[in-house]
Amino acid sequence: MKDNNRKILQLVRYAFSLVGLLLVVSFLLPFHKQILESYQSIMYYEAPVATKQSVSEVAKEAKSAIINGIDVETGLIAAEGFEVVKINCTRCHSAQLVVQNKGSREHWKEMIRWMQKTQGLWDLGANEVIILDYLEKNYASENVGRRAPLKVKEWYMLEN
Repeated sequence: MKDNNRKILQLVRYAFSLVGLLLVVSFLLPFHKQILESYQSIMYYEAPVATKQSVSEVAKEAKSAIINGIDVETGLIAAEGFEVVKINCTRCHSAQLVVQNKGSREHWKEMIRWMQKTQGLWDLGANEVIILDYLEKNYASENVGRRAPLKVKEWYMLEN
Protein backbone atom coordinates (compact mmCIF):
# COMPACT_ATOMS: atom_id res chain seq x y z
CA MET A 1 0.00 0.00 0.00
CA LYS A 2 2.82 2.38 0.89
CA ASP A 3 4.50 1.72 -2.45
CA ASN A 4 1.28 2.53 -4.29
CA ASN A 5 0.89 5.80 -2.37
CA ARG A 6 4.50 6.69 -3.09
CA LYS A 7 4.01 6.00 -6.81
CA ILE A 8 0.80 8.04 -6.90
CA LEU A 9 2.53 10.92 -5.10
CA GLN A 10 5.40 10.73 -7.58
CA LEU A 11 2.98 10.79 -10.52
CA VAL A 12 1.20 13.82 -9.04
CA ARG A 13 4.55 15.61 -8.70
CA TYR A 14 5.42 14.85 -12.32
CA ALA A 15 1.99 16.04 -13.42
CA PHE A 16 2.38 19.34 -11.54
CA SER A 17 5.88 19.79 -12.97
CA LEU A 18 4.55 19.20 -16.47
CA VAL A 19 1.66 21.63 -15.94
CA GLY A 20 4.08 24.23 -14.57
CA LEU A 21 6.38 23.80 -17.55
CA LEU A 22 3.46 24.14 -19.95
CA LEU A 23 2.33 27.32 -18.18
CA VAL A 24 5.81 28.85 -18.47
CA VAL A 25 6.06 27.93 -22.16
CA SER A 26 2.57 29.27 -22.91
CA PHE A 27 3.44 32.52 -21.10
CA LEU A 28 6.70 32.99 -23.02
CA LEU A 29 5.33 31.91 -26.41
CA PRO A 30 3.94 35.35 -27.32
CA PHE A 31 7.37 36.86 -26.62
CA HIS A 32 9.46 34.26 -28.43
CA LYS A 33 9.93 36.40 -31.54
CA GLN A 34 11.20 39.38 -29.51
CA ILE A 35 13.48 37.15 -27.44
CA LEU A 36 14.87 35.50 -30.55
CA GLU A 37 15.43 38.82 -32.32
CA SER A 38 17.22 40.35 -29.33
CA TYR A 39 19.39 37.23 -29.00
CA GLN A 40 20.25 37.32 -32.69
CA SER A 41 21.09 41.02 -32.56
CA ILE A 42 23.53 40.33 -29.73
CA MET A 43 25.10 37.24 -31.26
CA TYR A 44 25.29 38.41 -34.86
CA TYR A 45 26.04 42.12 -34.43
CA GLU A 46 27.75 43.58 -37.44
CA ALA A 47 29.53 46.87 -36.93
CA PRO A 48 28.68 49.50 -39.51
CA VAL A 49 31.26 49.84 -42.21
CA ALA A 50 33.44 52.90 -41.65
CA THR A 51 32.86 55.35 -44.43
CA LYS A 52 34.57 58.57 -45.34
CA GLN A 53 31.54 60.79 -44.89
CA SER A 54 32.05 64.49 -44.69
CA VAL A 55 30.89 66.25 -41.54
CA SER A 56 28.07 67.91 -43.51
CA GLU A 57 26.81 64.51 -44.72
CA VAL A 58 26.82 63.24 -41.15
CA ALA A 59 25.01 66.39 -40.01
CA LYS A 60 22.24 65.80 -42.55
CA GLU A 61 21.86 62.23 -41.29
CA ALA A 62 21.64 63.38 -37.65
CA LYS A 63 19.03 66.14 -38.00
CA SER A 64 16.84 66.69 -34.95
CA ALA A 65 15.38 69.47 -32.83
CA ILE A 66 17.72 71.61 -30.75
CA ILE A 67 16.34 73.61 -27.84
CA ASN A 68 18.53 75.85 -25.66
CA GLY A 69 21.67 74.36 -27.22
CA ILE A 70 20.68 70.77 -26.37
CA ASP A 71 19.71 68.11 -28.89
CA VAL A 72 16.23 67.05 -27.75
CA GLU A 73 16.54 63.48 -28.99
CA THR A 74 19.81 62.65 -27.23
CA GLY A 75 20.44 65.31 -24.59
CA LEU A 76 23.85 66.03 -26.12
CA ILE A 77 25.16 69.59 -26.22
CA ALA A 78 24.64 70.86 -29.76
CA ALA A 79 28.12 72.11 -30.54
CA GLU A 80 30.60 71.56 -33.34
CA GLY A 81 31.01 67.82 -33.90
CA PHE A 82 27.93 66.70 -31.99
CA GLU A 83 26.41 65.21 -35.14
CA VAL A 84 29.41 62.92 -35.56
CA VAL A 85 29.17 61.89 -31.90
CA LYS A 86 25.45 61.28 -32.25
CA ILE A 87 25.82 59.12 -35.36
CA ASN A 88 28.76 57.06 -34.05
CA CYS A 89 28.06 56.75 -30.33
CA THR A 90 24.31 56.24 -30.22
CA ARG A 91 24.41 53.28 -32.60
CA CYS A 92 25.42 51.07 -29.68
CA HIS A 93 24.44 52.88 -26.49
CA SER A 94 22.38 55.72 -25.13
CA ALA A 95 23.77 59.24 -25.36
CA GLN A 96 23.14 59.42 -21.61
CA LEU A 97 26.34 57.42 -21.11
CA VAL A 98 28.17 60.40 -22.61
CA VAL A 99 26.07 63.09 -20.92
CA GLN A 100 26.46 61.66 -17.42
CA ASN A 101 30.23 61.21 -17.67
CA LYS A 102 33.06 63.69 -17.71
CA GLY A 103 36.69 63.20 -18.55
CA SER A 104 39.86 64.50 -20.10
CA ARG A 105 40.69 63.93 -23.74
CA GLU A 106 42.91 61.05 -22.65
CA HIS A 107 40.06 59.53 -20.61
CA TRP A 108 37.71 59.64 -23.61
CA LYS A 109 40.41 58.18 -25.86
CA GLU A 110 40.94 55.33 -23.38
CA MET A 111 37.17 54.70 -23.40
CA ILE A 112 37.17 54.51 -27.20
CA ARG A 113 40.10 52.06 -27.13
CA TRP A 114 38.31 49.94 -24.50
CA MET A 115 35.14 49.87 -26.62
CA GLN A 116 37.18 48.90 -29.68
CA LYS A 117 38.99 46.16 -27.79
CA THR A 118 36.05 44.67 -25.86
CA GLN A 119 32.77 45.93 -27.31
CA GLY A 120 33.26 45.68 -31.08
CA LEU A 121 33.56 49.39 -31.79
CA TRP A 122 34.76 49.93 -35.34
CA ASP A 123 37.72 52.07 -36.40
CA LEU A 124 36.45 55.66 -36.25
CA GLY A 125 39.03 56.92 -38.75
CA ALA A 126 39.01 60.71 -39.16
CA ASN A 127 35.86 60.91 -37.03
CA GLU A 128 37.86 60.01 -33.92
CA VAL A 129 39.54 63.44 -33.82
CA ILE A 130 36.15 65.17 -34.23
CA ILE A 131 34.63 63.02 -31.47
CA LEU A 132 37.55 63.63 -29.09
CA ASP A 133 37.50 67.39 -29.78
CA TYR A 134 33.76 67.49 -29.03
CA LEU A 135 34.03 65.41 -25.84
CA GLU A 136 37.05 67.32 -24.57
CA LYS A 137 35.29 70.65 -25.06
CA ASN A 138 31.79 69.73 -23.86
CA TYR A 139 32.23 66.86 -21.42
CA ALA A 140 35.57 67.60 -19.76
CA SER A 141 36.36 66.87 -16.13
CA GLU A 142 35.13 69.45 -13.69
CA ASN A 143 36.86 70.29 -10.45
CA VAL A 144 33.78 70.48 -8.32
CA GLY A 145 33.43 69.86 -4.63
CA ARG A 146 31.04 67.45 -3.08
CA ARG A 147 28.12 69.76 -3.71
CA ALA A 148 27.61 73.33 -4.83
CA PRO A 149 27.49 75.93 -2.02
CA LEU A 150 24.05 76.88 -0.80
CA LYS A 151 22.65 80.12 -2.12
CA VAL A 152 20.44 81.55 0.60
CA LYS A 153 18.70 84.86 -0.07
CA GLU A 154 17.54 85.37 3.46
CA TRP A 155 18.38 83.63 6.73
CA TYR A 156 15.77 83.29 9.42
CA MET A 157 15.77 82.16 13.03
CA LEU A 158 13.92 79.07 14.14
CA GLU A 159 11.60 79.67 17.07
CA ASN A 160 11.86 77.56 20.19
